[in-house]
Amino acid sequence: MATVEHLIAEWKLERASLVRQLELLESGQLRSGIPMGSTTGATIVRVKNWIMNLDDLLKKYAKPVT
Repeated sequence: MATVEHLIAEWKLERASLVRQLELLESGQLRSGIPMGSTTGATIVRVKNWIMNLDDLLKKYAKPVT
């Protein structure tokens, strides 16, 4: 069970990092770094999808805080 708890902690850290990255991308303070078309927009979509995937994992495996 400790392994699952470790994964949950890692998922929460990764999610927080992705949320911060998303905020920076959406505000224009960070760019994808690829000088081709609308790659920043595509990166925003990818980051949002990663966050949703982590949310799904956390809903499935994390115990609700009481």
